[in-house]
Amino acid sequence: MSKYKPVLGAMAFLVVIFCYWFFYLRNAEGNKLRKESNAIVAKIEDYKKTNGRLPSKLEEVGINVIDEANPPINYAQLGMDGYMVWYSFGFDDDNIYYSDTKQWESSFRKVK
Repeated sequence: MSKYKPVLGAMAFLVVIFCYWFFYLRNAEGNKLRKESNAIVAKIEDYKKTNGRLPSKLEEVGINVIDEANPPINYAQLGMDGYMVWYSFGFDDDNIYYSDTKQWESSFRKVK
């Protein structure tokens, strides 16, 4: 039994590290993206109030888009009054803000 203690200890350590990453760091990154996305939604709403229309792209609200991953937050205008802001987190964890409901949802859908 004593010859397996180092192996069991190493496995327990790896499990603890994985749990820390999965539950804490992953949640922290998700919260950061949600906060940044909410700031973008506020900028879009301010732009709409000021200009009477939605921006056609994020650059119009002062967001410098370098590529798809920078920033990892996307925007799409849907018709004249609707839009969505979204980011993906992990393999299949989508978070989408819909302007028609002013809510975050976890799957893509048509705007009402």
